[in-house]
Amino acid sequence: MIRCNRLCLIIVVLAGLFSCREITTEEALQRIAESKSYSTDALPESVKPITVFSHCITHTSHKGKAHPYWFEAAFSDSTYTRMIDETKVTTYTFQTVNAGKLHIESGKLIASDPITSSSSVAFQEQFPTGDFICELAVIKSGNYPRGVAFARIKFSDQEVEKWMCATMPGESPIPANDSLANCFTVDAGLGLFADSLSLKAILQLPDKQSDLLLFPPHAVRPTFYGDISTSGKHTLFVFHAGYGDGCYNTFIGYDKQGNICRLLSDLGILFWKGCEN
Repeated sequence: MIRCNRLCLIIVVLAGLFSCREITTEEALQRIAESKSYSTDALPESVKPITVFSHCITHTSHKGKAHPYWFEAAFSDSTYTRMIDETKVTTYTFQTVNAGKLHIESGKLIASDPITSSSSVAFQEQFPTGDFICELAVIKSGNYPRGVAFARIKFSDQEVEKWMCATMPGESPIPANDSLANCFTVDAGLGLFADSLSLKAILQLPDKQSDLLLFPPHAVRPTFYGDISTSGKHTLFVFHAGYGDGCYNTFIGYDKQGNICRLLSDLGILFWKGCEN
Protein backbone atom coordinates (compact mmCIF):
# COMPACT_ATOMS: atom_id res chain seq x y z
CA MET A 1 0.00 0.00 0.00
CA ILE A 2 1.49 3.34 -1.01
CA ARG A 3 0.50 6.98 -1.14
CA CYS A 4 0.06 8.64 -4.51
CA ASN A 5 -2.16 10.97 -6.49
CA ARG A 6 -4.43 8.96 -8.78
CA LEU A 7 -4.73 9.93 -12.46
CA CYS A 8 -8.28 9.25 -13.64
CA LEU A 9 -8.70 7.38 -16.88
CA ILE A 10 -12.12 8.89 -17.57
CA ILE A 11 -13.23 12.34 -16.41
CA VAL A 12 -16.86 12.85 -15.56
CA VAL A 13 -17.90 16.38 -14.52
CA LEU A 14 -21.28 16.40 -12.76
CA ALA A 15 -24.11 18.94 -12.83
CA GLY A 16 -27.57 19.48 -11.40
CA LEU A 17 -27.47 17.71 -8.05
CA PHE A 18 -23.71 18.07 -7.88
CA SER A 19 -23.45 21.87 -8.09
CA CYS A 20 -22.42 22.27 -11.77
CA ARG A 21 -24.75 24.32 -14.01
CA GLU A 22 -27.00 22.03 -16.00
CA ILE A 23 -27.18 22.66 -19.75
CA THR A 24 -29.66 21.33 -22.24
CA THR A 25 -28.86 18.69 -24.79
CA GLU A 26 -29.43 21.29 -27.50
CA GLU A 27 -26.78 23.58 -25.96
CA ALA A 28 -24.39 20.67 -25.69
CA LEU A 29 -24.83 19.67 -29.32
CA GLN A 30 -24.39 23.30 -30.40
CA ARG A 31 -21.05 23.48 -28.56
CA ILE A 32 -19.94 20.26 -30.23
CA ALA A 33 -20.91 21.60 -33.66
CA GLU A 34 -19.02 24.85 -33.05
CA SER A 35 -15.82 23.26 -31.75
CA LYS A 36 -14.74 21.50 -34.97
CA SER A 37 -11.60 20.48 -33.10
CA TYR A 38 -11.65 16.71 -33.16
CA SER A 39 -12.81 13.84 -35.31
CA THR A 40 -12.80 10.31 -33.91
CA ASP A 41 -15.62 8.87 -36.01
CA ALA A 42 -13.29 6.33 -37.61
CA LEU A 43 -12.28 4.82 -34.25
CA PRO A 44 -14.07 1.77 -32.84
CA GLU A 45 -16.35 2.62 -29.92
CA SER A 46 -14.32 0.41 -27.57
CA VAL A 47 -11.16 2.50 -28.01
CA LYS A 48 -12.63 5.91 -28.72
CA PRO A 49 -11.13 8.41 -26.24
CA ILE A 50 -13.42 10.29 -23.90
CA THR A 51 -12.58 13.98 -23.52
CA VAL A 52 -14.91 16.23 -21.56
CA PHE A 53 -14.89 19.87 -22.60
CA SER A 54 -18.24 20.91 -21.19
CA HIS A 55 -20.69 20.17 -18.40
CA CYS A 56 -22.52 16.90 -17.87
CA ILE A 57 -26.15 16.28 -16.98
CA THR A 58 -26.72 13.91 -14.07
CA HIS A 59 -29.80 12.42 -12.42
CA THR A 60 -30.25 10.08 -9.47
CA SER A 61 -32.96 9.06 -7.04
CA HIS A 62 -30.36 8.45 -4.33
CA LYS A 63 -31.30 10.54 -1.29
CA GLY A 64 -28.20 10.18 0.88
CA LYS A 65 -26.22 13.24 1.95
CA ALA A 66 -22.72 11.90 2.64
CA HIS A 67 -19.96 13.07 0.33
CA PRO A 68 -18.47 11.80 -1.93
CA TYR A 69 -22.04 11.46 -3.16
CA TRP A 70 -21.07 9.15 -6.01
CA PHE A 71 -20.00 6.36 -3.63
CA GLU A 72 -23.64 5.49 -2.98
CA ALA A 73 -25.37 7.02 -6.03
CA ALA A 74 -23.43 4.74 -8.41
CA PHE A 75 -25.17 1.75 -6.82
CA SER A 76 -28.61 3.12 -7.74
CA ASP A 77 -29.81 1.90 -11.13
CA SER A 78 -31.67 5.20 -11.56
CA THR A 79 -28.40 7.16 -11.68
CA TYR A 80 -27.11 8.34 -15.04
CA THR A 81 -24.64 10.86 -16.41
CA ARG A 82 -24.83 12.59 -19.78
CA MET A 83 -21.29 13.36 -20.84
CA ILE A 84 -20.22 15.56 -23.72
CA ASP A 85 -17.21 14.29 -25.66
CA GLU A 86 -15.74 15.39 -28.99
CA THR A 87 -18.63 14.37 -31.20
CA LYS A 88 -21.80 13.68 -29.25
CA VAL A 89 -23.69 13.53 -25.97
CA THR A 90 -23.47 10.05 -24.40
CA THR A 91 -25.65 8.78 -21.57
CA TYR A 92 -23.86 6.60 -19.04
CA THR A 93 -25.95 4.41 -16.74
CA PHE A 94 -25.03 2.20 -13.80
CA GLN A 95 -25.69 -1.44 -13.08
CA THR A 96 -25.22 -2.99 -9.63
CA VAL A 97 -23.75 -6.49 -9.78
CA ASN A 98 -24.02 -8.76 -6.74
CA ALA A 99 -20.84 -10.87 -6.64
CA GLY A 100 -21.87 -12.97 -3.64
CA LYS A 101 -20.92 -12.99 0.04
CA LEU A 102 -17.46 -12.62 1.55
CA HIS A 103 -16.74 -14.48 4.78
CA ILE A 104 -14.84 -12.25 7.21
CA GLU A 105 -13.14 -14.16 10.01
CA SER A 106 -10.86 -11.77 11.87
CA GLY A 107 -12.25 -8.35 10.87
CA LYS A 108 -8.84 -7.32 9.49
CA LEU A 109 -9.30 -6.61 5.79
CA ILE A 110 -6.88 -6.26 2.90
CA ALA A 111 -7.37 -4.48 -0.45
CA SER A 112 -4.74 -5.52 -2.97
CA ASP A 113 -3.71 -6.70 -6.40
CA PRO A 114 -3.74 -10.53 -6.34
CA ILE A 115 -0.12 -10.50 -7.57
CA THR A 116 1.14 -8.57 -4.52
CA SER A 117 -1.36 -9.92 -2.00
CA SER A 118 1.25 -11.99 -0.15
CA SER A 119 3.01 -8.81 0.97
CA SER A 120 -0.08 -6.67 1.55
CA VAL A 121 -0.88 -5.26 4.99
CA ALA A 122 -4.37 -5.14 6.50
CA PHE A 123 -6.08 -1.85 7.26
CA GLN A 124 -5.88 -0.83 10.89
CA GLU A 125 -9.66 -0.47 11.26
CA GLN A 126 -11.57 -3.38 12.80
CA PHE A 127 -14.40 -4.49 10.49
CA PRO A 128 -17.49 -6.56 11.35
CA THR A 129 -17.16 -10.34 11.13
CA GLY A 130 -19.57 -12.66 9.38
CA ASP A 131 -20.81 -13.05 5.80
CA PHE A 132 -21.43 -9.85 3.83
CA ILE A 133 -22.66 -8.95 0.36
CA CYS A 134 -20.07 -7.76 -2.18
CA GLU A 135 -21.23 -5.50 -5.00
CA LEU A 136 -19.83 -3.73 -8.06
CA ALA A 137 -21.06 -0.55 -9.74
CA VAL A 138 -20.62 -1.08 -13.49
CA ILE A 139 -20.80 1.99 -15.74
CA LYS A 140 -22.38 1.42 -19.17
CA SER A 141 -23.17 3.32 -22.35
CA GLY A 142 -26.24 1.68 -23.84
CA ASN A 143 -25.68 -2.03 -23.37
CA TYR A 144 -21.92 -1.62 -23.59
CA PRO A 145 -20.04 -1.89 -20.25
CA ARG A 146 -17.25 0.66 -19.83
CA GLY A 147 -15.76 -0.76 -16.64
CA VAL A 148 -16.21 -1.26 -12.91
CA ALA A 149 -16.40 2.13 -11.22
CA PHE A 150 -16.58 0.94 -7.60
CA ALA A 151 -16.30 -2.31 -5.65
CA ARG A 152 -17.74 -2.51 -2.16
CA ILE A 153 -18.57 -4.69 0.82
CA LYS A 154 -21.95 -3.85 2.32
CA PHE A 155 -21.90 -4.54 6.05
CA SER A 156 -25.41 -3.22 6.71
CA ASP A 157 -28.32 -1.39 5.08
CA GLN A 158 -27.71 1.67 7.25
CA GLU A 159 -27.25 4.96 5.40
CA VAL A 160 -23.70 6.27 5.21
CA GLU A 161 -23.27 9.37 7.38
CA LYS A 162 -19.56 9.94 6.71
CA TRP A 163 -16.82 8.63 4.43
CA MET A 164 -13.18 8.35 5.53
CA CYS A 165 -10.11 6.82 3.92
CA ALA A 166 -9.14 3.35 5.05
CA THR A 167 -5.83 3.69 6.90
CA MET A 168 -2.74 1.62 7.47
CA PRO A 169 -1.36 0.77 10.93
CA GLY A 170 -0.12 3.86 12.76
CA GLU A 171 -1.79 6.39 10.48
CA SER A 172 -4.03 9.21 11.68
CA PRO A 173 -7.57 9.57 10.25
CA ILE A 174 -7.58 10.72 6.60
CA PRO A 175 -10.57 12.61 5.11
CA ALA A 176 -12.11 11.08 2.00
CA ASN A 177 -11.14 14.05 -0.18
CA ASP A 178 -7.45 14.01 0.85
CA SER A 179 -5.28 13.91 -2.28
CA LEU A 180 -2.70 11.76 -0.47
CA ALA A 181 -5.11 9.00 0.48
CA ASN A 182 -3.76 5.45 0.54
CA CYS A 183 -4.11 3.46 -2.65
CA PHE A 184 -3.25 -0.06 -3.74
CA THR A 185 -1.45 -0.52 -7.04
CA VAL A 186 -2.79 -2.90 -9.67
CA ASP A 187 -0.64 -4.50 -12.37
CA ALA A 188 -2.76 -7.57 -13.13
CA GLY A 189 -5.97 -5.72 -13.99
CA LEU A 190 -7.63 -7.25 -10.92
CA GLY A 191 -8.18 -6.18 -7.33
CA LEU A 192 -9.35 -8.10 -4.30
CA PHE A 193 -10.82 -7.72 -0.82
CA ALA A 194 -9.98 -10.42 1.69
CA ASP A 195 -9.88 -11.11 5.39
CA SER A 196 -6.25 -11.42 6.41
CA LEU A 197 -6.76 -14.94 7.82
CA SER A 198 -8.55 -16.16 4.70
CA LEU A 199 -5.88 -14.73 2.42
CA LYS A 200 -3.11 -16.31 4.50
CA ALA A 201 -4.81 -19.71 4.34
CA ILE A 202 -5.32 -19.51 0.57
CA LEU A 203 -1.73 -18.44 -0.05
CA GLN A 204 -0.57 -21.56 1.84
CA LEU A 205 -2.34 -23.84 -0.65
CA PRO A 206 -0.35 -25.44 -3.50
CA ASP A 207 0.50 -22.84 -6.14
CA LYS A 208 -1.89 -24.15 -8.80
CA GLN A 209 -4.78 -24.22 -6.36
CA SER A 210 -4.15 -20.76 -4.91
CA ASP A 211 -3.63 -19.27 -8.39
CA LEU A 212 -7.06 -20.49 -9.48
CA LEU A 213 -8.58 -18.64 -6.52
CA LEU A 214 -6.54 -15.45 -6.92
CA PHE A 215 -6.87 -15.38 -10.72
CA PRO A 216 -10.19 -17.05 -11.65
CA PRO A 217 -10.01 -18.42 -15.22
CA HIS A 218 -13.30 -16.73 -16.14
CA ALA A 219 -11.82 -13.33 -15.20
CA VAL A 220 -10.53 -13.04 -18.78
CA ARG A 221 -14.09 -12.93 -20.15
CA PRO A 222 -15.46 -9.50 -21.19
CA THR A 223 -18.51 -10.11 -19.01
CA PHE A 224 -16.45 -10.63 -15.84
CA TYR A 225 -16.93 -7.90 -13.23
CA GLY A 226 -16.17 -9.74 -10.01
CA ASP A 227 -16.71 -12.98 -8.12
CA ILE A 228 -16.18 -14.75 -4.82
CA SER A 229 -13.40 -17.36 -4.77
CA THR A 230 -13.99 -20.05 -2.14
CA SER A 231 -11.80 -22.66 -0.46
CA GLY A 232 -13.66 -24.26 2.44
CA LYS A 233 -14.61 -21.42 4.81
CA HIS A 234 -12.04 -19.08 3.26
CA THR A 235 -13.13 -16.59 0.61
CA LEU A 236 -11.75 -13.80 -1.59
CA PHE A 237 -13.67 -11.07 -3.43
CA VAL A 238 -11.84 -10.71 -6.77
CA PHE A 239 -12.95 -7.93 -9.13
CA HIS A 240 -11.95 -6.21 -12.34
CA ALA A 241 -10.11 -2.99 -11.53
CA GLY A 242 -11.61 -0.11 -13.52
CA TYR A 243 -9.78 0.07 -16.84
CA GLY A 244 -6.99 -2.16 -15.57
CA ASP A 245 -3.71 -1.01 -14.06
CA GLY A 246 -3.68 1.92 -11.66
CA CYS A 247 -3.53 3.00 -8.05
CA TYR A 248 -6.89 2.83 -6.33
CA ASN A 249 -8.12 4.43 -3.10
CA THR A 250 -10.22 2.58 -0.53
CA PHE A 251 -12.78 4.24 1.74
CA ILE A 252 -14.87 3.36 4.78
CA GLY A 253 -18.47 4.44 5.23
CA TYR A 254 -19.73 5.04 8.77
CA ASP A 255 -23.39 5.22 9.80
CA LYS A 256 -24.77 7.85 12.18
CA GLN A 257 -23.92 5.62 15.18
CA GLY A 258 -20.28 5.53 14.06
CA ASN A 259 -20.41 1.90 12.97
CA ILE A 260 -18.75 0.71 9.77
CA CYS A 261 -21.39 0.00 7.12
CA ARG A 262 -19.32 0.03 3.87
CA LEU A 263 -15.85 -0.67 2.53
CA LEU A 264 -15.42 0.72 -0.99
CA SER A 265 -12.61 0.96 -3.54
CA ASP A 266 -12.77 3.73 -6.12
CA LEU A 267 -11.51 2.19 -9.37
CA GLY A 268 -10.65 5.37 -11.19
CA ILE A 269 -13.45 5.77 -13.71
CA LEU A 270 -15.35 8.70 -12.20
CA PHE A 271 -13.64 11.99 -11.42
CA TRP A 272 -15.73 13.11 -8.47
CA LYS A 273 -13.37 15.44 -6.58
CA GLY A 274 -13.90 18.34 -8.97
CA CYS A 275 -17.67 18.13 -8.67
CA GLU A 276 -18.41 17.91 -4.95
CA ASN A 277 -17.55 20.91 -2.86
